[in-house]
Amino acid sequence: MGTTRRRRQPRRGAHHGRQRSGQQTDHRRHDARRCQINRPIDHREEQMIRRNETSCLSLTRRQVLKGMAAAGAVGVSGFPGRSVASGPVKELIVLTGTTPWLPAYQRAAAAYEAERGVKITFRPFPYGGMRTQMTNAIQSKNAAFDIFQLDEPWTGQFYDNGWVKPIDEILEGFKLDPNILTYDNLPLWDRQQRRSASGGRVMGLPMNGNVDLFVYRKDIYEKLGLKVPRSWDEAIENGKKAVEAGEVRYGYVTRGQPTTGGQSVSYEFMHVLYAFGGDWFKADGASLVPTINSDAAKAAATTFRRLLELGPSRSQTVGQADCIALMQSGQALQGHFVAAGMPQLEDEARSSVVGKCGYTVVPSL
Repeated sequence: MGTTRRRRQPRRGAHHGRQRSGQQTDHRRHDARRCQINRPIDHREEQMIRRNETSCLSLTRRQVLKGMAAAGAVGVSGFPGRSVASGPVKELIVLTGTTPWLPAYQRAAAAYEAERGVKITFRPFPYGGMRTQMTNAIQSKNAAFDIFQLDEPWTGQFYDNGWVKPIDEILEGFKLDPNILTYDNLPLWDRQQRRSASGGRVMGLPMNGNVDLFVYRKDIYEKLGLKVPRSWDEAIENGKKAVEAGEVRYGYVTRGQPTTGGQSVSYEFMHVLYAFGGDWFKADGASLVPTINSDAAKAAATTFRRLLELGPSRSQTVGQADCIALMQSGQALQGHFVAAGMPQLEDEARSSVVGKCGYTVVPSL
């Protein structure tokens, strides 16, 4: 079962959550072309994952717990927590997040249960608390979970600290299917370099590649004669016009809420940062130099603040679920959000804007 949720955020190993002396944190920019994917596991990945799971079913429960820890870029590395008995696996407890794509995970798990006879029980936590739950479970060696789901920024810490095992230590001769997208080598860990790299050992399987989309109310755009923006300035002007016309309460909504140990406002800001040609760091030989104070980054930050000013007044409290709810209720004209959450706008049981939204790439400079 794949478990790493891919997002455009760099990562590198950390020793128990901190850098080792003399080590640089790798925040190299990821080419946007590697991230233009929004889908659950595709058919080829599903076949590969099912083959791996079938192999696991002949192992003992303890072996499977160790194997699944690796097979999903996840897991408790075989730490004893709940009672572990020999024999075929009957149930796996999965720590997951209360994210917009949780229902998709649950449907996939139900199909797996029907086919393999192994019960998948999800234990959902708010995204901001997932990492704490996982690290506490591992460090206490008294895990209540069999499988973890890791967001990309966490993988370096888990891999570097030996909290998950390479899959080939569990399934001898395991090779990653070449058809699986690795998202810039995310599951391949080079222990010597302490980073994800081509040729590294396979530590997990990506399961969800997310990217932001620009979403707008096409019915209001048509009514006011607005054009789909190619720049952030155009998006801001469209938002102001819609508010002034009394069509919406908010001209733009996106996440401004910070999350400890994960991605939230930083993820949405990245799309503006990269549009301005900015980045978090730049390479200087073997070192990485912070560039967040560059002119491009400052311009991006100013623009991002202008976007937030078109939304709720306390932007630092606005999270992903809030943005989706504001679009669903018809209160917002537009925004940029993770693509995997957008089916909620087309849910007739929950949304008042079904069929009224347009979806496209985020604006550029």
